[in-house]
Amino acid sequence: MPDIPTTTLNNIITHNKYLIFPRLSSQDMLDSVCPAEWNRPRKRLCVVLVTENTSSHEGARTIMRKIAHESAVSRERVRFAYIYQERQNDFIGAISKHNHSKDTLLQIVIFWRRDNKQIRYEWVNDVVLQEDTKALENYTQEQHFNYTKQKMDSVILRLLRSSEAPSYETEVKALLDEHAESAVMRMLNRLLLTIEHTMDNLGPEHILPAVSVIGTVVCICIVGYLMSYLLHLEEKDIQQKKSKHEDNSSESREIKINPRNCIGTVIALNGHRKYFCMYHAKHPESNRGTKSLHLLELPNLVRLRLDLLNPSELTNPLHSRLAIRSDP
Repeated sequence: MPDIPTTTLNNIITHNKYLIFPRLSSQDMLDSVCPAEWNRPRKRLCVVLVTENTSSHEGARTIMRKIAHESAVSRERVRFAYIYQERQNDFIGAISKHNHSKDTLLQIVIFWRRDNKQIRYEWVNDVVLQEDTKALENYTQEQHFNYTKQKMDSVILRLLRSSEAPSYETEVKALLDEHAESAVMRMLNRLLLTIEHTMDNLGPEHILPAVSVIGTVVCICIVGYLMSYLLHLEEKDIQQKKSKHEDNSSESREIKINPRNCIGTVIALNGHRKYFCMYHAKHPESNRGTKSLHLLELPNLVRLRLDLLNPSELTNPLHSRLAIRSDP
């Protein structure tokens, strides 16, 4: 058996790229099945059945597929197709203005695309396909099919004349691409393809360096996080100590001494422990003539109890030194 030439195969595939009754699911499909043609004598018609994506409309699509298969007109001039109304609402809404029936489901429209936006269209109002043709008897089904085919052939032959054209004209938008994926799905698919390509080209000698690099990056991130956390704790501790120191300093500054009520100033120095204490002795306002001394109640940080000091500590210069100065 001789081989089929490549040119013949290419011609067959080119002229039979789509099925007899394809679905208009995107603008590219519409451009391929029903190309635009401005010249009226060479116009191309597209016969479209409006359906929904449901099994109940399969009978109507079967009748249209049979009519398209048995049609005597050239496929270069007339193409049959169907469209889903719920997915192409904009397109159906633009050409349904002059339809006698309010519902466009299972209706047939014939249009001629003059360019990518302008079309002329006409509804075949006398033909309404049934949802379930199986419920009809065989003789009734045959009659229904013959009537539909005869009516459509007469309308198509009339519109193919160079002096004739569909009755109405409108502007339509591009068909929605029903096969387009969402942005998230495209990103996931690209990611999966990248991972698959990497796994195919990745050998055992590349695994250890890759794991080492990933481990190094993870360790650097963990160490950096720990250092920042410890630095935050240290700053918080410093702020707390600073606030306590400021509170104590403000409390010590709030002491107000009246020189008229002071008998003298007492300074206690402790060289061994490296601290000193200073306070003022005061007598009550109502009893100035008494010789007894009454001490002011001092803050906790600068109070010195003299009764705890013994004479040996007062005489030892290394431990403490007590000086009393009387104000004039």
